[in-house]
Amino acid sequence: MAEILEVEGHRIDIEVIGEAGIVEYLPGELNAFYGSCIPLRGHSEMCLNDLIVYVDVDDTLVRSFGAKRIPMSSVVDHVRELHRCGATLYCWSTAGAEYAHASARELGLEACFSGFLPKPNVIIDDQTPTEWRQLVCVHPNEAASKTRDDYRAILSAGRPG
Repeated sequence: MAEILEVEGHRIDIEVIGEAGIVEYLPGELNAFYGSCIPLRGHSEMCLNDLIVYVDVDDTLVRSFGAKRIPMSSVVDHVRELHRCGATLYCWSTAGAEYAHASARELGLEACFSGFLPKPNVIIDDQTPTEWRQLVCVHPNEAASKTRDDYRAILSAGRPG
């Protein structure tokens, strides 16, 4: 059901889903502040401000050739854009949390990340990551072409792939 919502002096056309009155869409600048909630088939809604992204270091943020480190600028820019849009980002690496932190600092991304973690060696969970309903893995070469709305579409459609 379409409605007009007034927020801080802005008149906004919105789409409301179901009896719960979940707001499906808020335009650009207000979306980043207020968050937009989307239904997940048969699951509770997910607010876009709840988008959690884990970003690897080696061969994702930076390529190493011997002692030379080359930033992957398209992924670095993508991280900045996701941060600007309100996603919560974590930087992780098999080399450890300190290495992830130092690499983010080196690339000027330290403030974009909420935390720095080692990649796990063991996950104790009732599901394998391939069974997680709300998980999508994006190759670094594809990341630059993705937007927050692309991730929203993938996640709202249910299990990718």
